[in-house]
Amino acid sequence: MNHARTIKRLKRLNCAIKKNWTKLSDEEVALYQEKPEAFYDVLKKRYGIFKSDAERRIKQFKVGYGIFNW
Repeated sequence: MNHARTIKRLKRLNCAIKKNWTKLSDEEVALYQEKPEAFYDVLKKRYGIFKSDAERRIKQFKVGYGIFNW
């Protein structure tokens, strides 16, 4: 997979995350790629969503937006 395609998929995933969890800043959304545990902590604080539920939702985003082949 080429670099441009990976970047495009990453942007689509970040947009899906931001669209569904609107209280998150761009920096907090970026945590998903950099420090996933910190990202899940932010979700729990802001939305009361546990890690397992967040992982399930993100997996749905990846499938729904066609970005599941990393």
